[in-house]
Amino acid sequence: MANFTIVPKFLPQSHRPHPYRYSQPELDRHEDTVKESITRKSMAVGIMNYSRKGLEKRRAKNEKVSASVVGMLVISDDVSPELASETIESIKVLGVLRASKAVREALADRIK
Repeated sequence: MANFTIVPKFLPQSHRPHPYRYSQPELDRHEDTVKESITRKSMAVGIMNYSRKGLEKRRAKNEKVSASVVGMLVISDDVSPELASETIESIKVLGVLRASKAVREALADRIK
């Protein structure tokens, strides 16, 4: 079954729906903005672990993480507060959050 859109004939061509409304040059102009705003959202039931190595990879790619966990979230002891602040956008844990005191303090405004 095909999808059809009924478009009144009086609409100018510029106002008619088109699946490829944006051209590649227009998309390329905003590529940096899109790359800057990438957040990887993770959800888990059980145990989730963020390691220094994994967060450093995210930082190198200019990505942030957002975690929702039912169970336990572990942020490794070798994760510095600076690295955590730069890479973790938000945390929501229904259960146990295990992280160093310094990391907890650095993320206090992002923990829900």
